Amino acid sequence: MRIENNNIATIPTDIVIVLLELLLVGGFQDFFNFFIVWSRTQREVVITSLLDKFPLRSLYKYGCRGSPADMLCFDNFFRIAENLGIGDAVLYRRSRAIIYGTGNIDAHFTVLDTLSANNHFLGMVGNFILRSLYKQGNNVVTLQVLIRVVNHPNYQDFIVPAVNHLSDIHSYILFPELVDAVDIEACCPIHSTCVKVFLEEKCPPATNCLFCNIAFMVTVFARKPLVN
Repeated sequence: MRIENNNIATIPTDIVIVLLELLLVGGFQDFFNFFIVWSRTQREVVITSLLDKFPLRSLYKYGCRGSPADMLCFDNFFRIAENLGIGDAVLYRRSRAIIYGTGNIDAHFTVLDTLSANNHFLGMVGNFILRSLYKQGNNVVTLQVLIRVVNHPNYQDFIVPAVNHLSDIHSYILFPELVDAVDIEACCPIHSTCVKVFLEEKCPPATNCLFCNIAFMVTVFARKPLVN
């Protein structure tokens, strides 16, 4: 049975989120088509509110899954979300652009700086990692970003999930041959702990050592992309 637009318009946003998550089983095209139909019945403030509630970072892994139509829908969805100022979408699109070396790299970092200044923790971590690997010659700014990360009140609780979400951005790059490889294997200078095992198993460092965590962060975008 076809759902009329006037019926879709009255569905509570919490239920819309549940429906969107269920539709992912059929591919991102189903997800996107329902989102577009629903959004046409809503004011921009309602759409923005829904996207703020939806865990967009959980969608990063769909970046190159499914059919070409699914991937096109994914790109269109994240473009819409970025235009509405949703932090997770801004981070995703700017990170991909920096990794691919497309567009104005300085402008991308300026956007990430703004995201970090707005206390978006995932944006802070992504900004630090990307500056460490792709923005040479401005170590003072990179250090300032790192200080914001480690001084965050929820740093210990948020750092591992953040790194794992960021790894999804890099691991599902569609054309890895177009991406400049970053040849680095960071280790803690105190514990001489290589983070390769942590990355492969997606588990946190077995210590609260700051240098172990820095190595854990920096190495996440240095791995060879794994296309699923």
